[in-house]
Amino acid sequence: MEVTALRHGEPMTKDDSGNVRAVVAHRAGPFLNTAQAARYLCIATRTLEEMRKDGEGPPFRKHGRLVFYHIADIDAWSLANTRNSFMCASAHAARGTS
Repeated sequence: MEVTALRHGEPMTKDDSGNVRAVVAHRAGPFLNTAQAARYLCIATRTLEEMRKDGEGPPFRKHGRLVFYHIADIDAWSLANTRNSFMCASAHAARGTS
């Protein structure tokens, strides 16, 4: 699928790559609100809100009562949270792996 085929606000499909999502998001500006950031990450808005509340999600910025996520921060957080398995940290520690 070509990037030019997607326009801001057009729904993403399972076939869309992360690169296409990033290009479309950057066209609209580098900042996303919570719903846009959740969509960018392919997670539920409520999940991102809970992650923010628990200090587990990507960095965010507050402008008054509004919350914004910078696309570069989202990408960096996602990359830093890459995993090779679903094994929990304590299981890795017990096996001597990380």
